[in-house]
Formats: sequence, C-alpha cells, structure tokens
Amino acid sequence: PPFNCHPNPTLPGQRIPVHPVQLPHTDCSKFYKCSGGNACEQICPTGLHYNKAEQACDWPQRACCDPSIQCGPDDPTESDCVPNPNCPPASAKTILLPHNNCAKFYKCSGPFACPMDCPPLLHFNPRDNACDWPERACCDPTVPCDPCIPGVTCPTLPGPGDVPTTPIPIPTTPVPV
Repeated sequence: PPFNCHPNPTLPGQRIPVHPVQLPHTDCSKFYKCSGGNACEQICPTGLHYNKAEQACDWPQRACCDPSIQCGPDDPTESDCVPNPNCPPASAKTILLPHNNCAKFYKCSGPFACPMDCPPLLHFNPRDNACDWPERACCDPTVPCDPCIPGVTCPTLPGPGDVPTTPIPIPTTPVPV
C-alpha cells in the first residue's frame, strides 16, 4: 500500500509504543500507521473506509466514518452458519476463523461459524484476525509475502563470513547537513 511518513504531530513527547498504532485520518479512505515516531499515511483500497474500532479498512457502513452513510452491522443470516467445534457456545469476544477462500473468513456466532467476505482486494489475515493486504495475509501461494512483517524473520544479507560479528551502532541523532 502507498504511504507517506512524517513526524507524528499528535504524539509530541509521548513514549512510542512497541507495536505500531493506527490513527484515523480526516479523509475516511485513509489512515495513519504510527511507527518509530512517524505517522505514515496509508490508503484503503478503492471503495473502503478506515474503521477505527477494527483498526482496518472496511465497508463504509461498517466503518461509520462518513456521517452521510448510515452505519450498521454486516452480520450474516443464520442459514449461512454451520456448526464448528472451534466456535465456543458462548464467548464475550469476537472469534474469527480462516476460510479456505482467502477473501473470506468465518465469524463465530455461538457454536456456529458464519461465512463473511473481506472487502474487495483484501484477504483474511489469521495472525491479525482482520482482512488485510494479500502480501501481509500470506494466504494465497501465488502472492509473495511481505518478508518484513511482525512475526516473520527477514533474511540477512550478506552471509556470516562477510559481516563483522560485533553489532554496528546506528546513530540516533540526525546528521548535520
């Protein structure tokens, strides 16, 4: 996804969280992903809005960002749901399960798994329990996975014989121009 990073003006002097934080944008089709003190502008796929409650791009009626669009849930009909042993009879939290189609997932409703669609162009990411960009969801074997995502170890280049064994310090202060 395209992005544009700049210092985050909404968090001056505050500690930067270990995990990236997402913030809504004034444009419903965009959001900011904060990482390392920078707010990186992200764009949702065409036709989707940023849902701050879900921290993901979503259908406009579920995102509830644009006041001119009526908000409402996108719950499946009971006839679509099937019994599933991975869905507890009762749970206070929402439980999502992967589907064999990358663009779908199951939402537990009591002991039943109800099929749901991801918004267009997105795949279900079981690691984050949300619909995500295909390269981050790593579901479709024909789509290369983004190697630098949390929980994935990026390969190091060059080989061990070409790199000093002691770590090289990275400067934390800006270099004068």
